[in-house]
Amino acid sequence: FTEDDYSYVEGDPNARVCLEGIGQIAQPATATVSSLAQGTATVGEDYVALNSDQVEFTPNGESTVCISVSVTDDPFLEEVESFPLTIDSVSPTPGVVTGSQSSTTFFIRDNDAVSVGFNPTEYMVVEGGSVQLTIERIGDAQEPVAVLVTTTDGTATAGEGDYTPLMQVQVTFNQGESTKTVTLITLDDVPAEGPEYLEATLDVVDPRVTVSTANATVVITDDVVPTISFSTSNYVVGEGDGTVEVCLQLNVPLVADIDFTVTAASGTATADEDFVDEEQRAVFPIGETRACIDFKITDDRLQENDEIFTVAFSSRPGITTGDPATATVTIIDNDDPEPEFDQTMYTVPENNRTLPLCIDIGVLVSEAMEFTITASNKNPPEAQEADFNPSTTITVPAGGSMACIDFTGLVVDDNIALEGDQSFTISVGGSTSMVVIVDDDIPLIESGDVIINEDGGIAVVNVRLLNEIENNFTLDYSTGEVPDGANEGEDFGRRGGRVVFTPRGVKQRSIEIPITDDQQTETDEPLFVTFSSEDIPADRQDMIPSPMVIIIDNDITVGFDPSEYSVAERPGGFVTLTVTRSGNIDLTANVTLLTLQGSADDMDFTIVSTTVEFGPGEDSVPVNISITDDAVPEGVEVFTATLMSNAPNVVVSGSEATITILENDQPVIGTIVNDTIIGDPLFTVTLPNEDEFMCYEVHGYSGKYFNLVSDSCTSVNALFSQLPDNDRINLMSDIGIYTRDDDGQCIQIQISVTGCSGSVDGQALTSSYQVAGVNVRSYPNRWRVSAPNCGSTQLVMWIFCKSEPDMLRFHIARGNNLDPTSHGLLAQFWNIPINITTRNGEPYVQVFDPTHENYRLIPAFPAPRTWDHTPAPCYYVGNAQGGPSRSHDPRESVIEGKVDDYETSSLFSPIFLYAQFDESVCSTAA
Repeated sequence: FTEDDYSYVEGDPNARVCLEGIGQIAQPATATVSSLAQGTATVGEDYVALNSDQVEFTPNGESTVCISVSVTDDPFLEEVESFPLTIDSVSPTPGVVTGSQSSTTFFIRDNDAVSVGFNPTEYMVVEGGSVQLTIERIGDAQEPVAVLVTTTDGTATAGEGDYTPLMQVQVTFNQGESTKTVTLITLDDVPAEGPEYLEATLDVVDPRVTVSTANATVVITDDVVPTISFSTSNYVVGEGDGTVEVCLQLNVPLVADIDFTVTAASGTATADEDFVDEEQRAVFPIGETRACIDFKITDDRLQENDEIFTVAFSSRPGITTGDPATATVTIIDNDDPEPEFDQTMYTVPENNRTLPLCIDIGVLVSEAMEFTITASNKNPPEAQEADFNPSTTITVPAGGSMACIDFTGLVVDDNIALEGDQSFTISVGGSTSMVVIVDDDIPLIESGDVIINEDGGIAVVNVRLLNEIENNFTLDYSTGEVPDGANEGEDFGRRGGRVVFTPRGVKQRSIEIPITDDQQTETDEPLFVTFSSEDIPADRQDMIPSPMVIIIDNDITVGFDPSEYSVAERPGGFVTLTVTRSGNIDLTANVTLLTLQGSADDMDFTIVSTTVEFGPGEDSVPVNISITDDAVPEGVEVFTATLMSNAPNVVVSGSEATITILENDQPVIGTIVNDTIIGDPLFTVTLPNEDEFMCYEVHGYSGKYFNLVSDSCTSVNALFSQLPDNDRINLMSDIGIYTRDDDGQCIQIQISVTGCSGSVDGQALTSSYQVAGVNVRSYPNRWRVSAPNCGSTQLVMWIFCKSEPDMLRFHIARGNNLDPTSHGLLAQFWNIPINITTRNGEPYVQVFDPTHENYRLIPAFPAPRTWDHTPAPCYYVGNAQGGPSRSHDPRESVIEGKVDDYETSSLFSPIFLYAQFDESVCSTAA
């Protein structure tokens, strides 16, 4: 064992003993422990025995091993108890033996407590009799507990005829006993005397036992028996007195203080409503025969009959209950109803007809009580009896002191405006209050909308008074504009003024507004007339109408729709222009249509000057213009048509239409022209046979500039940007054209594809630019740029920037677009519709023109991934530095180097690896 002895408090859950193994073992060893030998502790009562319980030791394990000991927590007071523990044996493991400490002692410390005391501590006995003093024990013990009782004199004297003394009389509690008594004998002496008392004291023998109440008092009364009673059987108190005094009386004085508990019980009076139900203690000091206490009375506001409750006192040993043993307390009610209105003045709108009011009678009534409210016209200016009703009743419910009603029909609404406030008096009991009738009738007017033709001259707005008035009613009016409606001074003349209505006078007035007949095509235009009056409260001005005057327009608008047309040059060809009108289409109308030459002249179309007639109900008229089919390859040509008005009420809007003639003649082989049918974004070469091939274009890195075209007098660069929804594709976002005009000056033209905007030499273009052979013109969805290119070959470029759902917004990429050696298949089509198809089993690209009416098929050949390993089967267009521009062999390689070779430093830089453009050709640099 690790200890000579172990000590725990009974019931300790952590009680244990520990064995220690000294030295090392190679095999497990087992020791057995027992506690079968008897000590002062009892097996089964104080602890659970160990019977050869095993303790295991393992190699490399803990050297100390503990086992639990179950100690019983009993409720008995005991001495310290113990029992022995021994190591019985050790398993037959070589080299393991029992050590010198093979036994130990286990001590159990008690945790119980015992106390004794008198209960009760006060006693009363008539002389000559005996009394049992009660001693109470708290807590149990296995062994007897002894206490000693001793008496000492007070006013009573031992041995002189008052009582037989107790001198350390021993009282013993055996196991399981909780109370004991000891008898005190009193002596009946001859002389008469008052009450006397003595003290009894309690001591203990065992110091482990405590004393809770060590003293008790014994009162010895004389042969005359004390009697307690109320001073009277009836007490009377007013409800508003606050308290009632109730008194007890003794027939003889006592030699010690004594008290009695006095309680109250409900009768017709209810506890905690009519009186406070508190337990009272009436105390008689030594020698006193009268003791009084107060009960609190509740002064409620309830009208009720007189009510009663009863009082009684508790009994005490040695005291006789006399008569009266109970008493009745009568509470006299002090509540009388006195009704009063909750306000001295009430205000009620005339058209409300209902007055909410309340009365308070000052008391609570036990039963419902009805009161009459009367009305009379005692207050000037007096309301007439036709203005109010004379009386009504109001009932205060049982248990209440207040009642409220909505006095419906009290006020009569006569619907006469501007008559002023009136008053009358209402009364209930002795309370009166004034009622003021607020005249809330306002003059009611109506005025409707007026519809008038623009040439009608005068619009008449009528306003009518709908009810009677007591005094004059003034109404101000003014005209005003409506947003996007008629304009003052242009469409109507301003009017403003005042009309007056008198009692029993004319009830309708008219307002005249002049209307202007203009020569503008407009929608129907409204204006409003605003009324206001100081005779109508501000919060009710919204009841005043605001009529509208609606002017019906009589003008007509004429224009082209659409304003742009495209027609192919072909035998017998013509273009149909549509002239439309809006506004008043019920009238006849006519305009003059003229054609004007542009890049197309009278050799390309028939000059027209004609009158376009619209009959009643017609909203559009077609006009045909013949197109001349010549044999000259001219490219795209443009002329315009314009409209002129022939009547004041006919307005021309969108007076010009643009007509584009698409060329059908084949150009000379190698001539650089624009061809929107094929759809290359920059420059294309039209071949005279079916073996047409598109070449590969440079597609650069996002945020960098690359050259697309470099001729002797023109350089075209592009800024590439990443497609927002595809990080593998880069598109051209800006085009920069650096070129020489016919005056020898070099200019810089920039077109923003994403913004569809253009500039020349940094100045934004708001209209067309035509200077020295350079032409830059914008259309709703594209730009056209042409340059003389030193006069050798005119360069023409169309840049499309409008996106449609079915139009290509990016190039078709082959391979990884971010790979410097990769480039796009079919170049960029700049929003020209395309479709991939096959013909005779071979892949083709189907390219539509912008009208979606015609298309061409272009063979699509597979191409190698890089430019420098395998010749590319394509015909490159428009790059002089890239190789022959008149090659007929589609297998000839026409692209040099890699994509990095085409990178430039800016949008207008003419310098890169294969630069052809020389700024020395410019007489004045831009």
